[in-house]
Amino acid sequence: MIAMLSSNVGQRALALFVLLAALIACGGGGGSSGGSGGTLPASTMTPQSSPTTNAVQYSNAVSGVSGISGSASAYATGAVTIAAEATSPTGTALKRRATDNQTPIVYFGITANAGSATVTAFSATIVLSNAPAGTVSLSQWENGAWAGTGTTVTMSGDTLSFDYTLSPAATAPVYFALYTGTPLPAASPSPTTSPSSSPSSSPTSSPTASPSASPTASASPLAACAQTPNPSYQGGGVSDQVTAFFSALESAKNACVSVYEPSGQLMSAMETALGNGASLTVIFPAEEYTNDTSDATTLKNDGAKVVWLQDTQSPEYVISATPSGESIVQSYLPIHAKFALVDGVAYMDGHNWFESNPTDVILQDQNPADYTAIQTDLTTFPSAPPTVTGTGTGNVYVFTTDKGNSLTQEASVLNGAGVGPGYTVDFISESFDNYSKDGANGAQIYSALLAAASAGATVNVIVEGSVTNSYEACDLSVLAYNGAKTYVQTAGGSEKILLILNGSTVVDAWMGSSNASDYDYIDWGMTIPTGNTAVISALQTNYSTELGEAVASPSPAPAASPTCSP
Repeated sequence: MIAMLSSNVGQRALALFVLLAALIACGGGGGSSGGSGGTLPASTMTPQSSPTTNAVQYSNAVSGVSGISGSASAYATGAVTIAAEATSPTGTALKRRATDNQTPIVYFGITANAGSATVTAFSATIVLSNAPAGTVSLSQWENGAWAGTGTTVTMSGDTLSFDYTLSPAATAPVYFALYTGTPLPAASPSPTTSPSSSPSSSPTSSPTASPSASPTASASPLAACAQTPNPSYQGGGVSDQVTAFFSALESAKNACVSVYEPSGQLMSAMETALGNGASLTVIFPAEEYTNDTSDATTLKNDGAKVVWLQDTQSPEYVISATPSGESIVQSYLPIHAKFALVDGVAYMDGHNWFESNPTDVILQDQNPADYTAIQTDLTTFPSAPPTVTGTGTGNVYVFTTDKGNSLTQEASVLNGAGVGPGYTVDFISESFDNYSKDGANGAQIYSALLAAASAGATVNVIVEGSVTNSYEACDLSVLAYNGAKTYVQTAGGSEKILLILNGSTVVDAWMGSSNASDYDYIDWGMTIPTGNTAVISALQTNYSTELGEAVASPSPAPAASPTCSP
């Protein structure tokens, strides 16, 4: 496997990779194919690009992936090797959402043989065992995501060919992908400043500084997100405060709320706050621009400062111009966390801020370090969101505001519990896809659930909505075969919860906003000390309600061990 490319903020990703289309079977492999640099005969491939004068053509035969042969060539300033792969070398699939329809055929990586090499053009002629159905497109790994190149891929029966000039050139390793399905959008332009310094008005002092000490003018769209912590709400731990949150928001003087898809109850509370003269900032992710435009416009017209967080990891979700009266702020990661700072008090939710039907577990967090972490995210949107380890009621807790880290922590809770007969694992996530296939972010959660079921524990797995994604269906089927009870919550919505019980006693717990799905976000997750009986009880009540509304998964246990091919 070609090594995964490290993302460089504010630059084009220094990577190129070719993907040739065909469904890759679940668990299917493909090795790298090396070869000596050289020049292909003109009859095999004649790149029409115009590389720099010091670039030389290097070629390799395409092999190592079942059903694919041919040759590939790159112009580069140093010797390179072109290798084919059956699975993504970046650890990230083409599809960002379960509803996307891109299907990869093969991946290619161009790596420098020694030292560095700048790649200026890439071409290939590939023969497949079966002609692909539909249009084939070429994608390049850029800015930490797969992006469309717009180049033409010519199909003649079972033979594909393309000739792509890189503009600007990229330093090896470089990754490309050929695939069928809807062409991916081009990469978003790199921000003119480092995301860690965006927005320009973010605090230069500690996030706990008062608004008057934070950047420049109070007119900043993020001014309400830089609040002095309320000393009456510091050092008291974490508690479930659903009613208190909505009451505090409605009567707030200063409030900052991050949302994904705001509930009607949250909208009503924010409208009430604005009517009472509150200074309110609402942060939306750019990827929800279409869904949330109406709510954003309503809030803006009533006096809220609306901020759209445009991240460099989502080139397919770009707001091209600042909506009238609203702001666009650059970030490295997209945001999915539900955070709120209300008059110096921190709150967080795992769902979308529901007060009833269903009732969310909304935590009021009085740990000072957690407050600082949340405020850091809401004012500077750092490339490495904070993680805090501290003491809570009963034992040590871990709080992180990065999705990848929170899912790793959730899996470690389950792996370290030593579950077996007599134990019950209660797990719920709003989405649960492709973890056993991709290995990105939280594949360990699927593995931990599978291990718990195989060890004889009672494992309840709930996903929200309907199972339409083939990866999700495959994973649930395997879990069911190994004894897990799999459900779909069709009533709508869900928290993200893990409870581990020995008999009837909860021995470990985790809660967060991080879905068990691919791609990193500013998100949150927290291990809940078992001595915090009020929060544990609230989580149990929520889970029991969700389980009561759920139905058996449409992926029943197969008669034999499944070999799914999503």
